[in-house]
Amino acid sequence: MKFSTVVTQLTGALFLCPACEQSEPSGLLCTTCITYLSEIVSPCRNCGRPESADVCGQCLQKPPKWDHASLQWHFNGLVRHLIHQFKYHHDMAAGNALFRQWQPDIGDQAHPSIIAVPMHHKKEAKKGFNQAMVLAKKLSDQRGLPLWRGVRRIAKTPALEGLTKKERQTVLKNAFDLNDKPPQAVVIVDDVFTSGATAAELARILKANGTQFVAVCALARTPLA
Repeated sequence: MKFSTVVTQLTGALFLCPACEQSEPSGLLCTTCITYLSEIVSPCRNCGRPESADVCGQCLQKPPKWDHASLQWHFNGLVRHLIHQFKYHHDMAAGNALFRQWQPDIGDQAHPSIIAVPMHHKKEAKKGFNQAMVLAKKLSDQRGLPLWRGVRRIAKTPALEGLTKKERQTVLKNAFDLNDKPPQAVVIVDDVFTSGATAAELARILKANGTQFVAVCALARTPLA
């Protein structure tokens, strides 16, 4: 059991940095650990590819199905550790600490709706929560934007880790369904952006049903895309 967990159980409150577990009155990342979050420099506004001049060459040649992307950190080092703690170990302190440092650019639409990348209901029931929904709810509350729950995952797809972009696209084809007419503008929220296959499939079905603008926001971006 983590020392921070013991402290929480004894005191009823968490007053440690969730990264280094040193005393931190806010319970968020300390000023030292914040410097270890590896931010993407000059990201492409379409896919988050680093060191891009506004739009990268790949997106100029083949624009994505969505209209805007905001991916703040590289998925490595402390960012990777905190996301794994949040995603796989239900460490809400780690997730909240990252969220408080997250500054997603949701695009220029006046009042978009927030959508979490949905998890298949059987997987979510087994896991106990959907980390994308946790982030989406927080962003919805922070920005005063509606949370739209009209999309669901109807296919119980295998784990995507380790798959190529093409394999992910094949697995995710027709994996989602809508149970309501979608908003005109949406912001898709996830924890990690890898190949873009999930965002592309969601954007495809949303736009096929009337959505005009789709933004994709995630905490971090892997090097695969």
